[in-house]
Amino acid sequence: MTSSPESSLQGAVARGDGLPPALPSMWRLCKLGYRHEPGLMSAAFRNSWIDHAARLLTLVSLSLPSFWLGLMLIIMFSLWLDLLPIVGYEPITRGFWKAVPFLILPSLSRHHAADSMDHFSATLDWALRVVLLLISPAAVALLVFAGPLTATTFGYGKFDAHDVLMASYALMAYSWGLLGFSLVKVLAPGYFARQDTKTPVRVGLIALGVNIALNVGVALPAVKLGFAYPHILIATSTCVSAAVNTTLLWRGLAKAGVYKAQAGWGALVARILLANAVMAALLIWLGGDLQGWLAESPLHRAGRLALCIAAAAATYFAVLFLSGTRLRHVRNAAGA
Repeated sequence: MTSSPESSLQGAVARGDGLPPALPSMWRLCKLGYRHEPGLMSAAFRNSWIDHAARLLTLVSLSLPSFWLGLMLIIMFSLWLDLLPIVGYEPITRGFWKAVPFLILPSLSRHHAADSMDHFSATLDWALRVVLLLISPAAVALLVFAGPLTATTFGYGKFDAHDVLMASYALMAYSWGLLGFSLVKVLAPGYFARQDTKTPVRVGLIALGVNIALNVGVALPAVKLGFAYPHILIATSTCVSAAVNTTLLWRGLAKAGVYKAQAGWGALVARILLANAVMAALLIWLGGDLQGWLAESPLHRAGRLALCIAAAAATYFAVLFLSGTRLRHVRNAAGA
């Protein structure tokens, strides 16, 4: 026995010396087990919890590499270009759109199992309306009110006025992508409820490829050419990939005939656009000069921001109501 924690118990051989020769064999065994074992278990226990667990394991093993690759590429480009951090920590419970899949997936699965595709389509349509109604004003607010939001959240200490301005530009570039990310949360369950796990993964990989291509083909050359705001291009690339993801998922559901838009979309979209326009004008007026926000105390900024958000929300829903929007326009026609 050796006293060194880095050596084995026999012969004091370094623990890592025997690992490299065994890696190829270990890799082949892992691939063999991954390719065959989940499929055999699913076939032996069809439609049981083992079958569903094996499918979930396969889906996660395919999805996580593309997710982490996209995340690492964003971080890599940010560090390489010496920019502000493009991503950060966010609690998993934050954000309405993250709860949407858990709200609609059980209902979609039930309608699919009952072969009630009209109700299936109606549930998807309801979720899309709710997301558009609630997320679009948030995206508009991020676009027109990015400066005050950034100043109130980060504009302290060494995070000076220039940093606030640069960060607000990134937030503005991210704003319209919020709607795309939220719609993906609605459309993807339309596939999972039908036991189709391949299409969302394939579409996600396509969107990831678009993101990489834009970063490499647009953001990096822009830096070489001296573009002053390359971090805006990175944020825009992420939003474009979300738009591609949303479009492909929607087109697939429509092409399969499982989603058909219900009546009343035109009027609802017109009312939402009107309400967003009025709200945006109000926020621009309330926002004022960014330097005025930076000159205020943190408590004053927070209070002013809360009042502005409350006024914007009240204006948005008031315009919706005055233009004729009622709960029946966003009610689930499937009844569940």
